[in-house]
Amino acid sequence: MYDLDESKSRLLAFSFGYRYLPSPDAPAVNRFVFQATPNFPVKGGFLFSDRNRGELNLSSGDLTWRCRNKLTVQRTVAIHSYHLTPFGSVEVFYDSKYHKWSSTDPYAGARFPIRKHTQIEPYYEHENNTGKKHPQQIEAFGLILSLYF
Repeated sequence: MYDLDESKSRLLAFSFGYRYLPSPDAPAVNRFVFQATPNFPVKGGFLFSDRNRGELNLSSGDLTWRCRNKLTVQRTVAIHSYHLTPFGSVEVFYDSKYHKWSSTDPYAGARFPIRKHTQIEPYYEHENNTGKKHPQQIEAFGLILSLYF
């Protein structure tokens, strides 16, 4: 596999951590994150991943939580000696604040290795958030820079 992220070559990957997300005009967000991702390689070089993430949010003084499930399909493509990995995914969110599945986010993008330990990932995301009083739809483009040591 040519993806620099070694966790994709494992049949099952676990992770946990803490996220501190500061904001200039709102209180900081403090989250504990627990994650399990089974990976299913199939014929034709495709890889299916089913990331299951739980988040405990301790920001506002009350404990809230989210369950996030993200199904991804990807396949590495060779163009001469260069390998890139296009992908598509859909993520759904259950939020305890709203007591329902409150958001659906389809993504499409590709991973491009640019150095031995560096990869960029441009992507498009469409968020459909029905948790708040007035549903929101957001179109976004993003770019992730990943460094592997």
